[in-house]
Amino acid sequence: MPYGLLRVNRLSPMSQLYPKTLFKSIEFDQVLADLAARCIGEQGKEKCLGIRPVDDRAQIIEGLEIAQEMRVLQRQFNRLPFAEYQALRPTLRMLRVQDAIPPSSGFLNIRNQLRQLKQWDLLLKDPELPSIPRMKTVLVVSDPLPEVAEQLEATFDDEGEVLDSASEELLRIRREIRHKFQSIDHAFNQEM
Repeated sequence: MPYGLLRVNRLSPMSQLYPKTLFKSIEFDQVLADLAARCIGEQGKEKCLGIRPVDDRAQIIEGLEIAQEMRVLQRQFNRLPFAEYQALRPTLRMLRVQDAIPPSSGFLNIRNQLRQLKQWDLLLKDPELPSIPRMKTVLVVSDPLPEVAEQLEATFDDEGEVLDSASEELLRIRREIRHKFQSIDHAFNQEM
């Protein structure tokens, strides 16, 4: 390869040769930084910053078709179920360890991811959904782990607090605590 030139996509034998300064002159790094700044989570930002140019015609057309379908979805549905992806591996690894109890934040991350998948599942089943064949290959969603989702919903409120109804024992303990506080308050008020 001549000095000062680079192949954009090494997977494509039809790749054109471009000057090494091309991406700097078109500020490709700034485009990626701007795109990453629009991402919700850290993993999305990292993925955007890792994008490399493609010069394969079929890949370009497929990407443009997916982008067009996404624009159609955004126009038709005013609120798509996007949220920051939370890394679940640490919590799932901890669940494998006998007698280990992950922090509640780990369970909340799992619950929130299951909620988001459920929202996408409902969206993709909507009869008013426009034709989005490319997106459907990317967004293969089903209602994952419904029993786990149901249990997590019954355990935590939206602020992440453990609900009294999470277990019979917890409900009993919290009732006893409330009763003791009421007894103390009553006794204190009588002394006043």
